[in-house]
Amino acid sequence: MAVAVFSIRRGWVRIHASFMVGTMAGLLAAGAFALGPGRFISRLFGA
Repeated sequence: MAVAVFSIRRGWVRIHASFMVGTMAGLLAAGAFALGPGRFISRLFGA
């Protein structure tokens, strides 16, 4: 995330965009694993 902020401040839009896509993919993967069977948050949501 720090690299994304640094790169957009420098005007490096492509680098910024690629780091933001990677950040979003990582967040989605972490969310998917958090909702796995037997996990606390999965039981919290009733899934």
